Amino acid sequence: MHQSFSCPVFFAISLLLSCAFLHRPSMNARLGKTSINTDTTEANRLLDTAQIKIGDGRYSDGLAVAQHAEQLMLKHFAPTDARLARAVYAVGLCLRREEKTNWEAYRHRAFEIAPKATLIDKGHLYFFRGMVHLLDGENTIAYRTLDSATFYYQVAAGSSGILHSNAGRCHTNMGYILKDSSPLKALEHFQQAKQILKKTVGWMSISTAYPFHNEGYVYYNMGRFSEAKLSLDTAYMIRQKLLSINHVDLGRTQMMFGLVLAQQGKFEQAEDWLRTCISIAENSGNIQLAAYSRENLSLVYDGLRQYRKSLKNHEEALEFGKKYGDTKEGTAQTLLNIGIAWRQIARQENKPELYPNAWKYYQMALDSLSDTSTVRFEVFNAMGVTYQEQGDFPQAKAMFEKILNLQKKGNYPAAFGG
Repeated sequence: MHQSFSCPVFFAISLLLSCAFLHRPSMNARLGKTSINTDTTEANRLLDTAQIKIGDGRYSDGLAVAQHAEQLMLKHFAPTDARLARAVYAVGLCLRREEKTNWEAYRHRAFEIAPKATLIDKGHLYFFRGMVHLLDGENTIAYRTLDSATFYYQVAAGSSGILHSNAGRCHTNMGYILKDSSPLKALEHFQQAKQILKKTVGWMSISTAYPFHNEGYVYYNMGRFSEAKLSLDTAYMIRQKLLSINHVDLGRTQMMFGLVLAQQGKFEQAEDWLRTCISIAENSGNIQLAAYSRENLSLVYDGLRQYRKSLKNHEEALEFGKKYGDTKEGTAQTLLNIGIAWRQIARQENKPELYPNAWKYYQMALDSLSDTSTVRFEVFNAMGVTYQEQGDFPQAKAMFEKILNLQKKGNYPAAFGG
């Protein structure tokens, strides 16, 4: 549960919807010709309002507003107008998030309109579609769809070579999808995103902060902590100036800073950053961020050898995980961390009677995992170390040999094995 990433899905969707307002009919001063202009302006305003509500995650409110915008557009806009397609897709997105069964029909309607739209509008719609797949966790489809969007943006740019800013957002999200499986490719996407966004919206933009933050995340996982800090510095500078003091994205960047500082041995500074992140999580009501930040604060206390504090934060993270519905593997990882904390306390305080607490949580972690989960091997490794500390060397050897045999079968990476 220690990893952090910044997902630009909601912001990206709101930006896409805002593309509907590039053309606003000017109001005619003669009262006899204001009706259609008033209705089209109202339709655009409603879609703008829907955009804000969707961006805030208020899908129920957004649904009603987007439906109203759609009805006005059906009356006054051409059936091939790309703005109508976006309104239809906005309704579909809200229906999907509200778990309504008929949302697919809206997606199909939007793409019936899309082939009649301009190249740039096709890019917008594929971008929107990619965001929907990303929200649904369909990363492979999302990547292909976003790649299609960048193609339309490139063709639309023509000889000018000036891509739409959404092309940069596509690369940000494509990098996000690959951040764990193909980190070098992800870094290439983030670099392209930064170049496009610099030319279109400038450095001082919320959109530009995302590739910098996610680049920092990738560098952190690669062990390139100095480079991670440079990327996070820029992301933090942008977010600190443009976001509210309790915005969760600001908290995520602070959490990443804490992790980088901890890896550099600067535990006191890391603790300050992570405590600030916890405060943001509590003030914003973001339960998941509250769990992650506590889990990561435990790593800092491990570095400071304050294992009782580490245990307390792991236990709090477990409770928060239950509230937001952590995955089985995420819960098992936290259970394992609690067991390891008990093992460290038993060794540090020279209290062998505390070791059963560690074994209790190891077993709880194993019971919640499938036979193919890689977290099981982390549990086996912790068991081997605990047997070793308790002086049961035959059992420790047997546990490590079990891991090595599974490695030979290709069931687990060679990073573990005692």
